[in-house]
Amino acid sequence: LHFRRALELSQRAGDVIGEYRLNTWAAVLAHKFHRTADSPVYLQAAKAILDKHQRDADLYGLIHFYAGMFEPDEAAAELQYRKVLELIPASQDWWERERAQAHLSDLLVKQARWQDALDLYANQTLGAAQELLVGNIWLAQRDWGQAETYGIRSFEKAKLNGQLQDALNAAAYLLRLDHLQQRPANNFYRQFLLKEAANVPHWIRFNQSTIADLGLVLAEP
Repeated sequence: LHFRRALELSQRAGDVIGEYRLNTWAAVLAHKFHRTADSPVYLQAAKAILDKHQRDADLYGLIHFYAGMFEPDEAAAELQYRKVLELIPASQDWWERERAQAHLSDLLVKQARWQDALDLYANQTLGAAQELLVGNIWLAQRDWGQAETYGIRSFEKAKLNGQLQDALNAAAYLLRLDHLQQRPANNFYRQFLLKEAANVPHWIRFNQSTIADLGLVLAEP
């Protein structure tokens, strides 16, 4: 009922972007509540709105991202994620591009398509989160040296740019590398997590299993 009301208000106001986003939001909710047949309908409605008003091509990226998320077939999901990367250039710092790249990278790693995964990050400047994703590609291959190199790059870039959550992710990743190689945990990264994690309570909440695996005790403030 609330969705229909909001949609009517957007239509009356001529709010094309609002109408488009309401439909993509409805697609996400439908998927969340296991109404899988409804999600594509809402995404198609969002696409029809953009088609009708001839909006910029990059706006279609969000539709393809969710289509990839909802697609159970890996090959079809890959096509959707690649469409996002095609529509939104690397120079545009849009979250749907970043997440499509991350999801596609995970998918390719799962299929042991190492070079295809690495190619996703070729010829572009990598941010802290992307450095860690490349590290994960090497980690999956048990190339410890490359995995550590990218983990350190991720940590350093995150620290330099004040991205505390990304720095916490990189520190935990580097400690996991120590654990996997059965070597003593790097005390610098351990102390960084113990000191800084409390400043990002949601990071602690969403990383409980990682924290436990590393043998750390981090209390939420």
